[in-house]
Amino acid sequence: MQRQDFARLFRLSGALSLSLLVVMLGVPLELEEADQTVSFGSKTDFRTGGGPNSLAVGDFNGDGKLDLATANIDSNNVSILPGTGNGSFGSKTDFDTGITPVSVATGDFNGDGKLDLAVVNQDSDSVSILLGNGTGSFGPKTDFATGGQPFSVAVGDFNGDGNLDLAVVSINDDSISILLGTGAGSFGTKKDFDTGTTPVAVAVGDFNGDGKLDLAVANLDDNSVSILLGTGTGSFGANTDFDTGSGPFSVAVGDFNGDGKLDLAVSNVDVATVSILLGTGTGSFGAKTDFETGSGPFFVVAADFNGDGKLDLATANDGSNTVSILLGTGAGSFGSKNDFVTGNAPEAVGVGDFNGDGKLDLAVANAFGDTVSILMNTTPFVFTLAFDLPTVTAQPGTKARVIVRINRSAGFNGNVTVTPPEPAMGIKPKPPDPIATTDTNVIFKLKIGGGVPLGPHPETFTAHDDSGHTSSATLTVVVQ
Repeated sequence: MQRQDFARLFRLSGALSLSLLVVMLGVPLELEEADQTVSFGSKTDFRTGGGPNSLAVGDFNGDGKLDLATANIDSNNVSILPGTGNGSFGSKTDFDTGITPVSVATGDFNGDGKLDLAVVNQDSDSVSILLGNGTGSFGPKTDFATGGQPFSVAVGDFNGDGNLDLAVVSINDDSISILLGTGAGSFGTKKDFDTGTTPVAVAVGDFNGDGKLDLAVANLDDNSVSILLGTGTGSFGANTDFDTGSGPFSVAVGDFNGDGKLDLAVSNVDVATVSILLGTGTGSFGAKTDFETGSGPFFVVAADFNGDGKLDLATANDGSNTVSILLGTGAGSFGSKNDFVTGNAPEAVGVGDFNGDGKLDLAVANAFGDTVSILMNTTPFVFTLAFDLPTVTAQPGTKARVIVRINRSAGFNGNVTVTPPEPAMGIKPKPPDPIATTDTNVIFKLKIGGGVPLGPHPETFTAHDDSGHTSSATLTVVVQ
């Protein structure tokens, strides 16, 4: 495959032929109601810039409602769509980036408590930083050099200095670039580390349990995922590669079998599968197990969509204009896919509770439709957990007050027992024990230890009622 102008070539040759094949063969997208254990309503589309290829979710204007950011490769900008809190979004506002923006991530890069954007520009060999002003607007971009043909970006504190850093994979160099943050919205000169061949996606996690962030990189032409273990100084060891399916294009991190060790989910665009690699907790992973998705799964994300306390998967399927939901068993396995219709050429999916009902909804970027599709979660729950705010910000050595909201279905007034997350990476809940209540809200405090790595930390609260129904919700604690 030619590497020049990689995003467009891949979409126009491989992905488009997959889409035409599905249409010509008349592959059914509907799911029989009897088989459906998770449900989403029909999509509602909102306009973005040209060719949205990546999507991020965050509260960019500080109103407590989730907003969207899309990276638009055909219009060389990012679109911000403000959320209304009822599942709808306002008109987009565009901000300039470099040439061919293919990936967007969020973080507070200058320490002012407001979310900023990092946008990878494939044809500029750069990453653009756009600093947020807290009202949903962003300042002019500042560009920093990456490797050749960068394709994906992830955020984390890789050297433990309290400032957020960037990890950017570069297709032409078969490498990942680490750019260390200064804490003022600027970044130092890149330092490169080898990956497999044609790295196209990167995810962050502590895969060996040493409290230092590591990297997982999907290598398209090697059919592998590379693990690079972090030293905690901004440097990484040599890559160790593990087999995936054919054409790995995205990687997600989660504990899929409940053993307290991080696992990997890798979407394989050539064979319409997702590979699950269970982690050993030492930085190594077992052999892959594959599960079927829709055609051309460009992107995968992990979340609990049916409220059973187990992580599920969602893939954006460019070849079938669908998103597939695979429900997790909690043992590292997944059930048959449930498909839901999106816009034209879905290439990225984001997750959030966009209407405040405690259920996780979907936002899907449609590259050929210049839209983002919102699919509201309509799965019937007896009760669900949610938070007053999906993200809280805290400093090391402080406490974060968390209000867990219990959303009960009509007529359900029973007892619900809420269990806080286990202490992890220096974040400890107070009280540490479950709370049983018939109230609407439960208050916990999270004690942030002095040595907690900076960056986002997912904290999952679970709950059950007296009949055994369970639900969970994940709060993002941003330590800065």
